[in-house]
Amino acid sequence: VFSVFVITGLIETYPTVIWGFFFGLIASSAIWLLPPIHKITPVNWALLVLGTLIAWLIVTISPANGSTYLPYVFMSGAIAICALVLPGISGSFILLLLGMYTLVLQNFKAAIAEFDSAAILLLAVFGIGCLTGLLSFSRILHWLFRRYKSGIIHLLCGFIIGSLWKVWPWRNPNAWISEDGTLFKPGITPPPEVRLDELKVVSEINILPTAYFEDPMTGLTIAITVVGAAIIWFFPRLRSEPKG
Repeated sequence: VFSVFVITGLIETYPTVIWGFFFGLIASSAIWLLPPIHKITPVNWALLVLGTLIAWLIVTISPANGSTYLPYVFMSGAIAICALVLPGISGSFILLLLGMYTLVLQNFKAAIAEFDSAAILLLAVFGIGCLTGLLSFSRILHWLFRRYKSGIIHLLCGFIIGSLWKVWPWRNPNAWISEDGTLFKPGITPPPEVRLDELKVVSEINILPTAYFEDPMTGLTIAITVVGAAIIWFFPRLRSEPKG
């Protein structure tokens, strides 16, 4: 509960820094899981590239802020919970792919602080999806790992690498939608009574820090990205090794 409130506030106040931290975590995870390059077979190279392309396609077409459409919420929960049984992938990572990370956090906060009925319903559907996904996917993954462990690892690493496009720290919105369904894109000027900061962002574009609309916090973001990457390499070395 503490993390939900803190992370939600940090994303709103320091978006590039938080996304940079996620970028470091995810990039380092992919590198840590892969074997040395000279040990990767042609088949595994193909699976790595395939996974990267699939993830890139997913993150480039997924909505920036997710959706409150309940079947989509259920599906997101069912997919995100798979992170519990997947090596190197977190639930946050899956939710980022689906554009649901911020939305779930915001609704969790509203459900606790305001007892918002819509938020409680959304979380209930999300929870049912998690339970359904966990019960079904664990059996499938167990079967795959018993027969194709190396290939599955490389495919998953490809998913991780392809997802980096989604968590690039510097992104500017390039499409908005109003409550009545009107879509606004660059070059389409909304009427004076419509403010872009009050519309829902449906698409973003990755840019360099110099083109970022707000303060890019370049130095701090890069530093936090390095911290995130270092965490993945540091913590596995804390486990005690058997003696003898």
